[in-house]
Amino acid sequence: MATPRRTRRRRRRPEWLSGPAWGGIILGAAALGAIVLMVALRPDPVPRDPDTLCPEAGPSGVTAILIDTTDHIGPISRTDILGRLADLAAASETDEMLLVYDATPVVERVRRDADPFPPVLRICNPGDPDEASEWTSNPASVRRQFEEGFRQPLEELFSDLIHPGEPANQSPLMENVQAISVTVLARLEHARIPKRLILVSDLLQHSEHLSLYRGLPDYDAWAASPGAAALRTDLGNVDLEALFVQRREHERFDTSRDLIDFWDRWTTDQQGRLARVSRVDGLN
Repeated sequence: MATPRRTRRRRRRPEWLSGPAWGGIILGAAALGAIVLMVALRPDPVPRDPDTLCPEAGPSGVTAILIDTTDHIGPISRTDILGRLADLAAASETDEMLLVYDATPVVERVRRDADPFPPVLRICNPGDPDEASEWTSNPASVRRQFEEGFRQPLEELFSDLIHPGEPANQSPLMENVQAISVTVLARLEHARIPKRLILVSDLLQHSEHLSLYRGLPDYDAWAASPGAAALRTDLGNVDLEALFVQRREHERFDTSRDLIDFWDRWTTDQQGRLARVSRVDGLN
């Protein structure tokens, strides 16, 4: 009697090796590989000075802020100025260097060291925390650095400098612009980056070389004088912007526009550009 043939059973492939499962495994492996690759290729943090947060390779731009502290500023103007300066800091570019000066007599600020006209504060924008990627950076660390190392020190300094102080004997605005140009803006290391100077002031220059408290001189006649020569400087490729503090003393001019035009001509003669004048609210 013939032995019945056994039917060979086909071994069933485990469900985890089915087509859809294989697809999931491949996709998971690809995602894991992408994560590993992104971590491996994540750019190293930009080397920065721990005190200024400025990149060791140099800033992407320079903004010098000269605050005229030689006369009183009322509460309305102070509030307006603080808001505008906070907006300016928030709108600065990543790695842009901000330098803050107060307009005191230059001889009181000059030191015999490597930085003869030091700013009150020198600081760089370390980067917008809202643009920090969770894959390529640490957003929490970026936000802490921005808030504690950049925004807060600036706003605290602005608040300290802009106060209802007593009038000073001098208001050497052009001398301060000259010193900032010599020590920062006209330096060869900053020749290829954007530069601007923000002047928070009533524009009432008052020093031995020029006093606008006596009225506006004829510009052409003054420009040929020794006083103008003493104030000559290099503002090449610099945009000057003014937060114009309005005062009752401006009534001595036919219009405050004449005062602005005087500064416009002086800035142009120094190879710079008066890019914007914004009137600050309030009368001081």
